[in-house]
Amino acid sequence: MAKTVVIAGGGASGLMAALAAARKGASVTVLEKENRPGKKILASGGGRCNLTNTGDAAGVYGGHDPAFAGRVLSAFSVADTMAVFRDIGLQLTEHEGWVYPLSEQSESVLSLLTAACRRFGVKIKTGEDVRQIRKVKGVFIIETASWHYEAEAVILAGGTSAGAVTSSSDSLIALAASLGHHCYPLKPSLTFLKSDDPLCRRWGGVRCRGEAALLIDNKETAQARGQLQLIDGGISGIPVFQISRGAAEALEKGHRVRLRLSLLPDTAEEVLAERLALWTAERGIDDESLRLFLDGYFPDRLSAALRKELRDRGVSVLRARELEISGCGSLHQAQVASGGVDTGEIDPVSCASTRIQGLYICGEMLDIDGTCGGWNLQFAWSTGTLAGMAAGEYVCSD
Repeated sequence: MAKTVVIAGGGASGLMAALAAARKGASVTVLEKENRPGKKILASGGGRCNLTNTGDAAGVYGGHDPAFAGRVLSAFSVADTMAVFRDIGLQLTEHEGWVYPLSEQSESVLSLLTAACRRFGVKIKTGEDVRQIRKVKGVFIIETASWHYEAEAVILAGGTSAGAVTSSSDSLIALAASLGHHCYPLKPSLTFLKSDDPLCRRWGGVRCRGEAALLIDNKETAQARGQLQLIDGGISGIPVFQISRGAAEALEKGHRVRLRLSLLPDTAEEVLAERLALWTAERGIDDESLRLFLDGYFPDRLSAALRKELRDRGVSVLRARELEISGCGSLHQAQVASGGVDTGEIDPVSCASTRIQGLYICGEMLDIDGTCGGWNLQFAWSTGTLAGMAAGEYVCSD
């Protein structure tokens, strides 16, 4: 008789766990509280689904034990993940290590993944919000608002409330805690930063390329480069997301946090100064002249925002403008969360709980979060697959 596995959560890690367990011959049921599975998959990568990354994973993961992520990826690698997706029919494309579906539509990932699950007999039940899990005489009792299920193994793959995807919640992390697991508080990661600087009230709605460096108590701790999103009252974009975890932690501890912004990181300050001197020598230094100079580099809204700054401070504002950071986006506004279930209580090769036999925990619920570039989804694919393979083979004996 097939082993029974119930998976709480039908997101990235839950669906991969379901496919892996079903391929081992288990009878698998996925309980998803939403009206369809995989809504965060659909939202990932701006709808393009940056599903993994072929680059070096060193230093991209955070958590109380970041090395846990490395052990997971050693057990089920990026190459293994790409092979699974190709096997279920997904064609892939790569841009500087960032891997996307060839269609560049996240719907392709979800469609083929759910189809593969169903082909192997996985039952996906939507509108099922897991409320309680008990273990009675070696059997798990999983209760929802309307039904209860029994299983020999349970996989918790419920994610967190990060990401503002419909009714995403932290309820399964609370369930893990009720089952005896230690859970670190959830905090925003990969989110925007807030500033009360007057400049941030003038530049809202602009996108431009640049570099952001994080300063904590006057010491530079991180920097990233790419497309910046200049928002009303702050700054966003991938470079800011990459360093936001450190900013959020430092703010919580009461440290002074600043962002040094370089809007022209590839042009030396002395070169800019020479260009501006030649420009104003021919055209004067009035507002119209400065506007035209800045229009040669930036979108008009940013050009207008920088005009007075350029007059008062010179070209240094284009190379090293510091912003005092007053806060960051909330957990609900963040792309992912830091914190979660203590990985010291999880086996990195099987994602099995070391506290309760037959229980597995994977994906965003674990105290691991990565930078942008597909690393968070990769962790979800890897932990989900490892949990599914282990749960599909396991027969509870206690």
